[in-house]
Amino acid sequence: MIVDFTVRHNFYAAAFDPKNIEAPVCFAIGSDPRKMAPSANSPLKQAVDCQTCPNNQFGSDGNGKACKNERALAVLPPDADADTPMWTLKVSPTALKGFDGFVTSVARMFQTSPVGVIASVGFDPNVTYAKLVFTDPRPNENLEVHFARQGEAQTMLAQEPDVSGFEAKPKAAGKRVAGRR
Repeated sequence: MIVDFTVRHNFYAAAFDPKNIEAPVCFAIGSDPRKMAPSANSPLKQAVDCQTCPNNQFGSDGNGKACKNERALAVLPPDADADTPMWTLKVSPTALKGFDGFVTSVARMFQTSPVGVIASVGFDPNVTYAKLVFTDPRPNENLEVHFARQGEAQTMLAQEPDVSGFEAKPKAAGKRVAGRR
């Protein structure tokens, strides 16, 4: 059950290295992908806003974007109570279209946000990589308890990455630092 969700954009200065996990050098957290802008705490802001950022354009990293776009969800089991631990679930770039479509269909069919329904979350069996799918929405019979926890969910989802250890690395002369994740 999705209590709430946020849009997240993360740009990394280097390719992913599982032995050396680094925080993004530019990031944005918000509710509308069309109105995103880098956080004031981003160590190396890439643009004034995400819409015009060259790293947030298709093709900036092969067939994709250099800036990783995702949704962060705060979730609870359907029978959760006020003390049930809340979890986060990240929707990868490959599943964004499906998740956004799910949110739109819930609004249209049930006239509510995702907190108003219980849904099944699984993996797309037709692809070779992990891609979440959201199906079978039905009315949330525990809405009062879940809705009461939206403030907690919003606080959890608004937490920015820890960039306190960021150190600017000198660029080689004539070379631009390319980033991807």
